Amino acid sequence: MAQLANPDTPLEALALQDKAWTHLLHLETQALLECLPPNSTPPVAAKPAPTTSAPISTALMTLQPQIPHPTLPDAYNGVCSSREQFLQSCLTYIHLSKDAFDSNALKIT
Repeated sequence: MAQLANPDTPLEALALQDKAWTHLLHLETQALLECLPPNSTPPVAAKPAPTTSAPISTALMTLQPQIPHPTLPDAYNGVCSSREQFLQSCLTYIHLSKDAFDSNALKIT
């Protein structure tokens, strides 16, 4: 990673730190996405012709690959030095569980 210039103000320092965390989160997310299969949805099959044999269970016909759900972040232990790790784990969980957090109120509760 390129050497960052020394910030002149604390606000600039926070902006640089935020940019670095955002970049790190992007890289970690990309690494996770590369582990997924290229097409996570099965192709649409043509409707099978009716047969005289026993019907196929509907449970077998509706099987779809499921992406594993991320684990919950560990509870914050109150130690100041672990706040960044806790915040990063929360941000990662929210990012990977977008469907569960459809509003900002849900993200902070």
